[in-house]
Amino acid sequence: MKITVKNLICGILVSLLGAVCVAGPAAPLLCEASRIDTVYECGFHLFSMNSPFIFRGDEGVFVEQYSLLFGLIGGIGILLLCFGAVLLCLGVAGVFFPRVSKAWNSMGIAALILCFLYLAAGVFYLFLYVNDKRGETFAYTSTQAYIPLAIGFVLYVAYRLCGSLFAEETKIFPSAAASEQTQKKEERPN
Repeated sequence: MKITVKNLICGILVSLLGAVCVAGPAAPLLCEASRIDTVYECGFHLFSMNSPFIFRGDEGVFVEQYSLLFGLIGGIGILLLCFGAVLLCLGVAGVFFPRVSKAWNSMGIAALILCFLYLAAGVFYLFLYVNDKRGETFAYTSTQAYIPLAIGFVLYVAYRLCGSLFAEETKIFPSAAASEQTQKKEERPN
């Protein structure tokens, strides 16, 4: 087990990317702000069936028409959450076991794809909701599902830069054998 500076910093960045994926479904898919209050709905609301927009009782036809879509969006949120937990564990494990760190690149790209799917689901859900509520509301309706993708992209670029900037040989905790060899070299007269 060798811990290098490169593995440590890259592992921290991959773990942060996993944490962003775990917290990703907390980004509002739909946010409706009026003069009185602000109501938002995130991925956690959809897969807990506690949505302030869909399951409040007055959305009968809207819910019936798009119930499969709401389940799919909730599934994307669950997938993002589970994938983030796996990525978080792989980020920590890769610091200590270099073989695990070889999967970081492909797992990081997959995380960005899932964050993009969450963004696409948020935009599609926003269009459906605004189209259904045309003229009935005077509130500002938006989505903030882009937040996990934006943060994830910055972390992934930082991870890729870290991988190319740091040398693999720079050890944080050199092994006992290596430190003994260094001491023997210092003790030898030239």
